[in-house]
Amino acid sequence: MMTVRMTRRALVRGAGRLSVGAWAAGTNASRMAAAAGHGANAGPDRVLARNGGQPRPDGGAARMIKTGSAVNPGRPTAASQRAFAAGQTAMTMDSTAVLASLLAQSGGRFELGTAYFPKPSGAANGGSIVGGASVWIRNRRPKEERQAAWEFVKFITAPEQQAQWYVGTGYFPVRRDAYRDPAARQTLAKYPQFLTAITQLRSSPINRATQGALLGVFPEARQKSEDAIEATILGRTPAEQSLADSAREVNAAIAAYNRTVGAK
Repeated sequence: MMTVRMTRRALVRGAGRLSVGAWAAGTNASRMAAAAGHGANAGPDRVLARNGGQPRPDGGAARMIKTGSAVNPGRPTAASQRAFAAGQTAMTMDSTAVLASLLAQSGGRFELGTAYFPKPSGAANGGSIVGGASVWIRNRRPKEERQAAWEFVKFITAPEQQAQWYVGTGYFPVRRDAYRDPAARQTLAKYPQFLTAITQLRSSPINRATQGALLGVFPEARQKSEDAIEATILGRTPAEQSLADSAREVNAAIAAYNRTVGAK
């Protein structure tokens, strides 16, 4: 989700700069692939350092930082959020989960706008994907624990709890009737920004690209992507080399994972 300071004063204070960090770019790598319409029909055996038409945040971000049109707040997203709230940047890219926090930090000092996650023009098959964590119940635990876990899952997925989670953070509810909850209705009436990412998700095509990344070593791959992007942003390594090095390391991890789980 793109977040923008809308007032003229805020844009002047922020010098129109974009907040660019390795964490944001790394965690958005799968979203960028989905936006560009890149997907696969089976479990992965490799990743590509570059695929035609895929957005390239690396070299472009380095040039923007060098010219002063962007800043690098580092990997912790809290730093980019503080820079945005303080008027040091006019635009930032982050999870929908921080929307409520950014609204609170703005304190009414400026109008906060939201926009769709960008995708290349002409990427007809591209769209938005869902990220975030999951809740699991392990089947090799005592029956009493599994039953207690199930009761907890039913509680947190009920409409009222989902609505509170939604308006308190910006995370998507996992069920549509949560939007009809009074708390959700009131928030949407006051802050239509909460609808931006949901509208983009609902308008996205359902295909292999938008179903999300299927990668057994996803956390490691994300870390390697962050390493590569940060190396380029800081000027340590050219973009092409950084991405090639990252792809080689991730592919080694994928091969080891596939051997472990018996994937073909």
